[in-house]
Amino acid sequence: MNHALTMRDVPQRGKKACTQLELVLHLHGAFRRSLEPIRVTPLQAGAILFLRRHENASLNDAVAAFLVRSSTMSVLVEDLVRKQ
Repeated sequence: MNHALTMRDVPQRGKKACTQLELVLHLHGAFRRSLEPIRVTPLQAGAILFLRRHENASLNDAVAAFLVRSSTMSVLVEDLVRKQ
């Protein structure tokens, strides 16, 4: 099944073009919906990709890469482990 995001995922506002913020929000929503079948959030999906590309990364490496607190990354990893 193909979950590629396209401009069709972005609603039109009549003849006016969407602002960058509206575009980002629409794409984020489409991305979030595309992740629903595997039950992960965009942040969790990013963490999975990071860990696949950096197999030997530590929790501190992920914290630095994502610019989040250690506690945030710990909860994220615990949720992923729980979801298997």
